[in-house]
Amino acid sequence: MPALICAVALVAVLAAVMAFRGPAGQQFVGSWRVPDPVTGGTWTVRISRTSDGFALQIPMPNVAPIPYRFKDGKLVPAPGYESGSILSLVGHKLVMTPPDTPPVTPKAKTTHAAAPIATAQPTSTPQPTSSGSPDPSAQQNDQITAGIHTLQAAVQSWAADHQNLYPTADLVVSSGAFAAYVQSVQTWPTNPVTGQPMMPGTGAGDYAYEQVDGGQGFTLTGYGADGTSLITVP
Repeated sequence: MPALICAVALVAVLAAVMAFRGPAGQQFVGSWRVPDPVTGGTWTVRISRTSDGFALQIPMPNVAPIPYRFKDGKLVPAPGYESGSILSLVGHKLVMTPPDTPPVTPKAKTTHAAAPIATAQPTSTPQPTSSGSPDPSAQQNDQITAGIHTLQAAVQSWAADHQNLYPTADLVVSSGAFAAYVQSVQTWPTNPVTGQPMMPGTGAGDYAYEQVDGGQGFTLTGYGADGTSLITVP
């Protein structure tokens, strides 16, 4: 994992182009030579087109591709992968730039003034105040969405190792061979509603996976905190 973070967070890494060029975002598709942050040499990263965007694959065993979206002439990490680099083209070179870090606003110094003399105030009716607490359901839905993208990346990585065939539904569970594709990058996603690992089903925080077209495709749906369909990929 440290090598993966180092690879996708290089500042302004320039890569020699060996890629197919086409319209819209297709000019990113292909193989690119970039510096290897571990050995100091070079390695080849691959950008491929997916059904809902793009995927960046680095040459590390059992590391799932990182999903990207085409936006404003650049490739930006898909939701749930915001720590990945932003990809852009400068002439015939690929530039990988880490996401912006918001500046820290210094706090104003606190001064202590003399307490004013208390005076009698007219009685007033208390007004309701906003607690400002975040919506717990929205936070849970964000975690569920990120979990679905984690499973999506593992499904796509499985296909890359199995002749482009996606796994059957009985394999997409938190144990066995498929789980290793998730655990090679991070832990199996947790259902924020139950506090247990995400599992197949249609309850709140669960997911429904289906292999389609004889293994040539798949659908993966996540159910939100209220039990309704929240996200479907690809």
